[in-house]
Amino acid sequence: MCIDETIASDIKEAVARVSCYLDDFGSHISHLDFSIENLEDLKEEFAEGTDKDSIDTYLYIALFRIKSTKNRLEEDIKIIKSYLTYFIESSSKMPEFTYDYEKNEIKNR
Repeated sequence: MCIDETIASDIKEAVARVSCYLDDFGSHISHLDFSIENLEDLKEEFAEGTDKDSIDTYLYIALFRIKSTKNRLEEDIKIIKSYLTYFIESSSKMPEFTYDYEKNEIKNR
């Protein structure tokens, strides 16, 4: 007996969604890298004696980006966790299958 097409479709959809959110997660990590680079550049601004207002603006923008990215990462983690939880709960409702090597097919236990 083969795995139900609905189950197979649900599995493919769950994997695709998790993959998409993992890509978003990766892009948000890149945003953090960019913010870190901005803060490292700020050290040079201090050395060059840049005025206080410019430094305050620079810091405000960098901190805003970091906080915004943190919130997005938290949301990504929450969504990925919910999809993985759904996937685990759904898979526990599926009948267990075994693979028959002689017949090269999946069977219910």
